[in-house]
Amino acid sequence: MKYYFLIILITSNLYSQEYIQITKPDINIRMLPSTSSPIIGHAFFNEIYILNGEDPKWYSVILPSGETRWIYKSLANKILLKDSLELNIDLLKIQEELELASDRANKDANQEEIRNLNKLEINNILFDRYSLIVLQDYNISPVFYQNIINYVDKKKYSIRKNVVEYMLTKEREVEDFDIELKDSDIK
Repeated sequence: MKYYFLIILITSNLYSQEYIQITKPDINIRMLPSTSSPIIGHAFFNEIYILNGEDPKWYSVILPSGETRWIYKSLANKILLKDSLELNIDLLKIQEELELASDRANKDANQEEIRNLNKLEINNILFDRYSLIVLQDYNISPVFYQNIINYVDKKKYSIRKNVVEYMLTKEREVEDFDIELKDSDIK
């Protein structure tokens, strides 16, 4: 009986992730749950974010940097995630643009000074801001950021795999040939 409870507990955690969807055209994403807190970026109508908690007036969401940021509750609704990432978009191009956004954030973080924030905090803010812009250019919800980053082009992977297998086969043939030569030298 203990084991069934454990299995139910583990599987319920897998499916317990909550999401919010933006219900207004253009809203601010804040660093802290306060309207006087710095604006990290903007969220747009129908975008979906991973919910990380809430307080009476604010939703806590996770942005691409992994940092927790805040969206005013009356501007979003909790939802079940039904959408999926469309595969007819060029994920490799978006990956590349997200990498460029990361590079730009690293570069700009060295030049920016924001209140009493350290360079890592500034970098994370800029990374989130630039990454959100890339995703918004393609009408992709931030909830799919990790899917895009983890995407592997199966064509490139299979070509690379074939080359590796070919090289290993050739290496074995050379080793076998060396062994045959050594055997014939002995005779």
